[in-house]
Amino acid sequence: MIIKEFISNLAILTTALFLYTQWTKGAPLSPAAPLKTKVFSGIMGGLLGNILMLYSVNFGERLWT
Repeated sequence: MIIKEFISNLAILTTALFLYTQWTKGAPLSPAAPLKTKVFSGIMGGLLGNILMLYSVNFGERLWT
């Protein structure tokens, strides 16, 4: 089950990075970036973190028994 959870997290991360690069058209985030880009990047990063925590790998007793 751990491999399945890891693959789903990898798919979510890959999709998020792909969508982010499509939205920013490959321009890296820099201190001179517009405020709109900075806010969008922060919100998307926070949402990505929350989504990854929802699908996190569960290391419970089932692993050690």
